[in-house]
Amino acid sequence: MFLHYAQLGFFSLRRNPLLTALMIMSIAFGVAASMVTYSVFRAVSGDPIPEKSSQLFVPQVDNWGPQYNRKGEPPAALPYTDAVALMQAHKAKRQTMLFPVQMSVTPDEGRSGSAHSLPFKANGYATYADFFAMFDVPFQYGQGWGAQEDDKHAAVAVISRELNQKLFAGANSVGRDIVLEEQVYRIVGVTEQWNPKPRFFDMFSGNAFVDTSGIYIPFTHAIDLKMETSGSNSCGSGNRRGGSGWDGWLHGECVWISPWVQLDSKADADNYLQFLHAYAQERQHAGRFNWAPNVRLRNVNEWLDFQHGQVHAPRTGDRRAPRTGCIACRYLPAVLGRGRHGGLGRGHPGFVLHRSGHVGGGHGVRAADRAAGASGCDAGGADLAGRYRGHRAGGVLSDLAGRASAARLAAQVELRERPIMQIKPILTALRKHKAGTALIAIQIALTLAIVCNALFIIQQRVAHLSESSGVDEAHLFVIENQWVGKPSPEELDAKMRADLNALRQISSVQDATASNSYPLSGGGWDDGIKLNPDQPQVTSGSTIYFADEQFLSTLDLKLVAGRNFRADEIGHMNTRDTLTPSVVIITRALAEKLFPLPNGQGNAALGKTIYLMSSPTTVIGIVDQLQAQVVSRWADDFAHRSTLVPMRLTSPQETFYLVRARPGQLEAAMHAAKPALLAQSYKRIISDKDGVKSFADVRAKAYESDRGMAILMGIVSVVLLAITAAGIVGLTSFWVGQRRRQIGVRRALGATRGDILSYFMTENFLISSGGVFLGVLLAIAMNLWLVIRFEMHHLSMIYVLIGALILLVLGQCAVFAPAMRAARVSPVEATRPV
Repeated sequence: MFLHYAQLGFFSLRRNPLLTALMIMSIAFGVAASMVTYSVFRAVSGDPIPEKSSQLFVPQVDNWGPQYNRKGEPPAALPYTDAVALMQAHKAKRQTMLFPVQMSVTPDEGRSGSAHSLPFKANGYATYADFFAMFDVPFQYGQGWGAQEDDKHAAVAVISRELNQKLFAGANSVGRDIVLEEQVYRIVGVTEQWNPKPRFFDMFSGNAFVDTSGIYIPFTHAIDLKMETSGSNSCGSGNRRGGSGWDGWLHGECVWISPWVQLDSKADADNYLQFLHAYAQERQHAGRFNWAPNVRLRNVNEWLDFQHGQVHAPRTGDRRAPRTGCIACRYLPAVLGRGRHGGLGRGHPGFVLHRSGHVGGGHGVRAADRAAGASGCDAGGADLAGRYRGHRAGGVLSDLAGRASAARLAAQVELRERPIMQIKPILTALRKHKAGTALIAIQIALTLAIVCNALFIIQQRVAHLSESSGVDEAHLFVIENQWVGKPSPEELDAKMRADLNALRQISSVQDATASNSYPLSGGGWDDGIKLNPDQPQVTSGSTIYFADEQFLSTLDLKLVAGRNFRADEIGHMNTRDTLTPSVVIITRALAEKLFPLPNGQGNAALGKTIYLMSSPTTVIGIVDQLQAQVVSRWADDFAHRSTLVPMRLTSPQETFYLVRARPGQLEAAMHAAKPALLAQSYKRIISDKDGVKSFADVRAKAYESDRGMAILMGIVSVVLLAITAAGIVGLTSFWVGQRRRQIGVRRALGATRGDILSYFMTENFLISSGGVFLGVLLAIAMNLWLVIRFEMHHLSMIYVLIGALILLVLGQCAVFAPAMRAARVSPVEATRPV
């Protein structure tokens, strides 16, 4: 039986190949879009540790106060002071503090000073012993260190399976030594492959989807070595450093440490929250906080949510040829869709289509009429041209029938002449197909709502992609250099001078400079600029670039006012030193923000005193444009407000050399740069993968997410439009097939192909208009939700209008083909019985 029905279904599908193909495409697109959406949703919103997500918590303590908080929320990390205090209180079953580190790894062959086995860098974390048990880290060999190693500040390490494979060929390395930053560590464990996505325990540093961590060392030991975080740190909008140097950094209010505690029950969580409140209250009484306690305690899923806040009846017509003679027709009105029944009601007038091509009007001929001389099906009528044809036999009803037929044909002609009169009967017909009409209208509405917002997102991303950085991107490349060990600031300054001199000696190099960062790098320094040291809020945020006297010429920056730095003004500083430059150069955008002028020139800032980190400095120059290091939404307000300070960063963590090649010699300069630097000193790390990269690669990486989002939104829009078009074509094709005989009757009554085409085009336009109206409301509502939930920009109505126009045009294009098929229906279709 199943095979029989399957065969019937197959034959039915073959009768309508176009409709079948459209439905298959719609289903395919729907399945593909659903699976992609589900996969992305699962990847970014799944529970990364479901068995313990309700037991692991992030404690937050407000150490900035309501004046500097965002929407009343405490900072997303802790300063060193609070991190140590929470660890010493030990109010949780397990607890840890952590921050990301980047360390140089020296293979055994490289310890003798050989350049044949160069150091390489590995990412990892400084943390406490409880980290491994809290997050269920799997081990291949050994285990994590214990609390005793934390207390002793021991030089021990846990390494990843990948790093163990690279250094020891996968053998059990527990008990062996590893050299990190020229310090010897004893390996106590080797982890299995473990890289939760998202990396929920380090959301603060933006490491949600990075590669596997290679190294874990004790938090206490890292602090002893004054090891800098390789992740994020934030001092808010005020100067919260506790002073210059490492000690000032530790005792300041800048946040950079991620805290975690394990609390197995609700009672434990409640008790810990009370402890946090009491701790903040104690700090308030001690005078450190002058605001009421403001604390939070969020489990894993709550923490991720917090971070993210900031996806008909079958055709039954008989297709056999009509019999000879005349054929009695049921009552079918000229307007399509009218009449609930296909049959002739008692006493209703009918129509007759003769083989000669004319239409007869009147009732079926009764026996008494035949006796009076009437023959066939009717006694008279009118032909398709509207001419009255009396029955040659003078039938009893010939005159009445002829007048009725002529009247109906006249009404049909009037209807063609006044198309606006078709709307009311079309609406009447649509009310008899409520389900199909509603489905298409809802599909159009949802498509419009999504497409409008998708087009808006695409426009924003494309605008980002085309944003000018202000530098000579065609000839610029970047070298990311990390020093091995802990050279003194004076040694690093001398090394950097030698490196820059070596780079400038390369024949294909035009100029070179060193900086703490560069445009589109993805990370760097930013700070607030004030016009008065006592003002509570900064006047503007600004990107901070370290620059020497060659910075402007290397990046090809245009100096629009003032002068460049002199060589004697260039100093050097470590990462945790206080930035106190006596002079600065700023961009035009920052100058216009600080000292606006009616003509927009921004030159009023020249010679003025501004305050950088509450330290006075004088503006000596203004450059036309220089983009920030990051392209994230949070930096949009100061995307081109940059400040150049006359400094070289003497930090072993990372130094960036910016090199400008001579025209046409970019590849040659990039190829020669690394050997030239290694000739100066091999105690450095320049990655073979991305240690030397052109600015085109920098731009591609910086806007990778924007490009991906634009492509994804474009694909989603195209798929939705295709599905909507397929739905319109499918439903219209179904309606054409269902009303084929009605179309034939209308053609028989004199309707032209244009009338039939106009009917279906008008019908679809009405459905599309209803869907577009509802879609406009949904688009605005969806954008308001996106603004509230993800802090996006408000949707411009131009995109709503564009989306509405696209849907209306798409609907008319989609319905054109089935409407043309309807227009080609022959009048003879009216003669075929059901």
